[in-house]
Amino acid sequence: MGRSFVETNTMITAVARPCSHARTRRAGRLRRSSVVATLCVALSLAACGSDDAASPLAPSPVPLTGALSGTWTGTLRAGNRETRLTLTLTDMIVDDRRGGIFGTYTAQFPGLSDIGNLSGVREDAKVSLMLVPASSTPCAQETPLPPNAMLLSANLSGSRFEGTGVVVDCNGSTNWTATFDKQP
Repeated sequence: MGRSFVETNTMITAVARPCSHARTRRAGRLRRSSVVATLCVALSLAACGSDDAASPLAPSPVPLTGALSGTWTGTLRAGNRETRLTLTLTDMIVDDRRGGIFGTYTAQFPGLSDIGNLSGVREDAKVSLMLVPASSTPCAQETPLPPNAMLLSANLSGSRFEGTGVVVDCNGSTNWTATFDKQP
């Protein structure tokens, strides 16, 4: 008929014991695998964070700016006219041959000064820049560039770059030559 309390309790204990034992084994395996995973992560991070410069896995330092970064002064010549320019350039390296250039300029025309922004590219020793004045009077007719914008194509040799360019204004365009020297 019915079972006594002691018999029922013994059966429950016998049935429950394998389950609790299995849970304990699983928990032990989980703890061990967690410890192993933690050790693997710690060793990986320690290897990545090594300050050993001689390590074959350590990357070589890459400069963020190239040869054109800095202040350059120069002269634009168109016929018998001369204009003094100061360029402040940042040459952002793209790879070992190319860079993106941005910065500002100040131009000293006879009786007038002008400021503006510039942008361009460098590939090997070739430099191309576009200088756009901070403000200018719009032209009655549309121009291919902003009024009084200047384009420059030059060759870099050491701390000097020389080239030719064009200034676009409301009356047309003027071709010119330029020489810039890097300031210490």
